[in-house]
Amino acid sequence: MKLQLILLLLQLLENVPLSLSIKACSELPNVPFARVSEVDRKAEYQEGDVIHFNCEEGYTSDHTSTFVCTSDGWISTRLGTCFSCSELPDIPHASVSEDTRKDVYQQGDMLRFTCDPGFRSDLPITYVCGSEGWVSIRKGSCYSTTIRCEQPPSHGGLRIKGLPRNNGPIPPDHVLTFSCDSPDKVLIGSSVLICGREGQWNNPIPTCTGTKCLTPDLDGNAQVTTEQKTSYNIGDRVTYTCKNDNRRSVTITCDRGSWTGIQSCNAFNSTPRTSVTCCN
Repeated sequence: MKLQLILLLLQLLENVPLSLSIKACSELPNVPFARVSEVDRKAEYQEGDVIHFNCEEGYTSDHTSTFVCTSDGWISTRLGTCFSCSELPDIPHASVSEDTRKDVYQQGDMLRFTCDPGFRSDLPITYVCGSEGWVSIRKGSCYSTTIRCEQPPSHGGLRIKGLPRNNGPIPPDHVLTFSCDSPDKVLIGSSVLICGREGQWNNPIPTCTGTKCLTPDLDGNAQVTTEQKTSYNIGDRVTYTCKNDNRRSVTITCDRGSWTGIQSCNAFNSTPRTSVTCCN
């Protein structure tokens, strides 16, 4: 009886390391876009077992991912990356150049695009096959040789960067940057415009306006009660009263080259007194 118990205990002790390694390797490693090769697939893995991963259909790898089962779990001995360059980039109005066309692309392969007839690109359109798929290294775009955006005006105090040389046509996707030619002016509108595919700017062409206001042009009944100057900055205020009603006080404000507010005493002649809000 004692002999049987001893033999049973020895058998249990022999199985402890095996059961621990089985438990440690019960969960397979996660290799994106890959699965364990059929040759290595088992219901249970023991310490020392080696598994290899094959990429899923449509994917390839620079190296075969290999793992070994240890008492601490799976340890990577070689780790590859499964990637796919089977789906080519979609470039409008362009097709793959014949010299780079292949049935299967490997990591490091180059892909060049040629614009369709009637279209052109100012930059080469080039991609490289990488571990995350196709990556653009020269991102040109094909635009129609007949579609153009209108030239912006060359006056009005605008500075324009990005205009084609010799007043050349402005193609789609072309970018212009606008600023004012004087610090005393402010830009009204977007400072960056992009020529659209249909030959229209993505925003209205901006304008420049002065930041200073001239002496307000008030009518003869107005009497200014604040300091009078020849020019006013943004935010400056001028207050006046009307000679026929000096209890009424009106304030106007300089806002980017023009005055905001009522600038005539005549405007109050037909306005009921109770509806007027003074601006002190």
